[in-house]
Amino acid sequence: MTKTENDFTFSSYVKQLETLPSLCKEIEFCLKHKMLFAALSLSLIIPSVLGDIEFKHLKSDKNEKGDAKRYSAWCDKHICYGLSEDPYITGHMIYKLRCKFFHTGRNKLPELFEKYNFILKYEENLNPNILSNDIYEIGEQKITMVIDVVSLCRRIVICCEKFLESDLYIKEPKFNVIDFEEIKQKQKGIDELNSLFSSNLFDPKRKKQ
Repeated sequence: MTKTENDFTFSSYVKQLETLPSLCKEIEFCLKHKMLFAALSLSLIIPSVLGDIEFKHLKSDKNEKGDAKRYSAWCDKHICYGLSEDPYITGHMIYKLRCKFFHTGRNKLPELFEKYNFILKYEENLNPNILSNDIYEIGEQKITMVIDVVSLCRRIVICCEKFLESDLYIKEPKFNVIDFEEIKQKQKGIDELNSLFSSNLFDPKRKKQ
């Protein structure tokens, strides 16, 4: 199969984007516009990607899946390390938040899966903590904690950006992205020029030069 002229024109619109830097920018955009679920969704993707890079040696066993180990290990090392807040958050907790958010869209999973319940809050703090001290309940059968969405998302972004600058980071393949809005805008301009040219060319009232 040979390439046509259209193929070459079409390929000129393909852009290669690095996934993680783009995610970080979009998370900040979402936070700025109070799109909290969108920001949290994008943020919770990052430990999956970087955990697979840094802790790829962690494999599944009879107690835990490999992706859960890698996710939790990356969060423990980068997100949770150095936090002085009490109560504290662990990589395992963040992994369970990710599972509950993505797989059910709720703050709870059946008891078969886990004992954690989460409450999400939005608050702009100058000195933020990921967990709130004001509402934190530990019962015999469950742990309920309040997660500051802005603080968690921004901490993940900061840790991600530091990781991208470290020797541990191996650049992942770029995604090919086509901006069809750009294509449509350029095509609209071309169509308008063609229309204008055609109308002038075939206008019987047009004076001959």
